[in-house]
Amino acid sequence: MFLSVVTPVYKADGIINTLVNLVTEECSSITEKFEIILVNDGSPDNSWAVIMEVALLNKNVVGINLSRNFGQHAAINAGLALAKGDCVIVMDCDMQHHPKYIPQLVNKIKEGYDIVFTTTAKRSHSFFKNMLSAIYHRIYNYLTELDSNYNFTTYSIASKKVITVYKTLDEYKGHYLPKLRWLGFKQTAIPIEHLARENGKSSYNIKALLIEGINGLTSNSVKLLRLNVFAGLLLSVVSFIAIAVIIAMYFISGFLAGWASVTVLIMFSLGIILTSIGITGLYIGQTFEQVKKRPHYIVSDTVNG
Repeated sequence: MFLSVVTPVYKADGIINTLVNLVTEECSSITEKFEIILVNDGSPDNSWAVIMEVALLNKNVVGINLSRNFGQHAAINAGLALAKGDCVIVMDCDMQHHPKYIPQLVNKIKEGYDIVFTTTAKRSHSFFKNMLSAIYHRIYNYLTELDSNYNFTTYSIASKKVITVYKTLDEYKGHYLPKLRWLGFKQTAIPIEHLARENGKSSYNIKALLIEGINGLTSNSVKLLRLNVFAGLLLSVVSFIAIAVIIAMYFISGFLAGWASVTVLIMFSLGIILTSIGITGLYIGQTFEQVKKRPHYIVSDTVNG
């Protein structure tokens, strides 16, 4: 068995050596044929210099340097493009997903599964971040009509045939995990522990998470557009009823609407209209990015690749 491990790297110059040593230890216990693909996603620190140094000393390490920061999922795609393994593991570089679970993932593949995910009962994030993530996944499941379990992590393994099919999905803003789950095949999951970061802090702030969340929703669902239609119809029905009530009250009791009710109605209608236009604009933007057919990433340099 030839085993590939793909890891996107960003602001991780202080933990790359530890990561490579632990992954090497786990992979060596399984097979002599393996590769560790480290994809530097335009990291502003010395990550690429460390990757080059490690790759020159370890022939099993492949280094890929992207021309700028394209994002985690683009970096994963860059690693998958070069992966030669019969099975490919994707994991984060921050050591929150410990390499000690690699043998368990490989054993599940040997049992006949095509994709093996990992789940964690508790994440080492702040209460606020965990709460926002849980709320987002509930919204995501409703809008996409998919089972996006909050406990699933990016740490996973897939067979070569799965990765071959995955690489045919030419979605500009697609996320790795939802696309992998969408593929089908024979899937299972193993529980893991989500550890605290070994070094530094997450590059995903609230703004970045919000952007990624919107991209995830608009890449996997058009239900928001259908909800716009229902909202417009509902508002129209309510407006017609309100007009009928106002006319009836005018003839019955001389009812005269004040400026406050008119202002509120106008502002409410304007809010619905602007929200609808904004949602439609998001989808048009996604379509615009897709039809430009720009590459998902640009490789600047490679080592051992």
